[in-house]
Formats: sequence, C-alpha cells, structure tokens
Amino acid sequence: MYPILLVDDEIWALKGLEDILSWEDFGFQICGRCSSAEEAMQAMLEKHPAAVFTDIRMPGTSGIDMISWARAQNELDIEFVITSAYSDFDVAKKAIDYGAVGYVLKPLEITEVEAAARRLKKRLDEKKHPLV
Repeated sequence: MYPILLVDDEIWALKGLEDILSWEDFGFQICGRCSSAEEAMQAMLEKHPAAVFTDIRMPGTSGIDMISWARAQNELDIEFVITSAYSDFDVAKKAIDYGAVGYVLKPLEITEVEAAARRLKKRLDEKKHPLV
C-alpha cells in the first residue's frame, strides 16, 4: 500500500475526496488529511507520503506553490494529483510542468478520481520497479 495525503481547505471537499472511493482497493492507505498547504508541507516532511491529492486554490500557499516546494526538498519523492473547481489551462499546464499525474475537476466524479488513482498507482509501481 502506498501512503497518500489528502489536501483541501474545504472540510466537506476533503471528506468527499476521502469517501469517493475505497482507497485501499486502489493500493493506497490514507496517511493524513490536511486543510491547508502549510499543514500539508509539514505532514509531507513527517509522514513521507508516496502521493498527494491536493486542491489547487487554497488561502495562503497554493497547491502549485506546495508542489514546487515539495520538488525542491531532496528527501521527498512525491507524486501529485490536482483537484480544482476551475478549468484553468494555465494552472493545469503548471501542474503538468511540475510532473503532476492528473488534474481532476470538481465536483469530483468517481470515474475521474478512479482513473487518476489508477494512473497514480501505475506511476508509483513503475518508480518502484522500472522496466528494463
């Protein structure tokens, strides 16, 4: 099981992300839930999750800034999936530039979250056992 951190500043959205699918069925175990990027950055340092599902627009530090920060930390090797209520091409492009595995629009659709979870698991499996 890969440890995964869920991040959203709206508690109802965080709960919805947690409940939308059975994370264990996709190979993930929720290791934390954070309601701000600052809280998530601390959790990343303490828990070393393999992956983070994060909202992009949050008060204070944005999800993109958080990903940029995580990429600069040598001890962290985390994959990210972005969730957003906004279909913003520039934000999606930045997420891709930082290597995000996916960009899922809110309101979350179970099929989209499942597809992102499968891509995320595949990427993590490939990092663990790269093809020769």
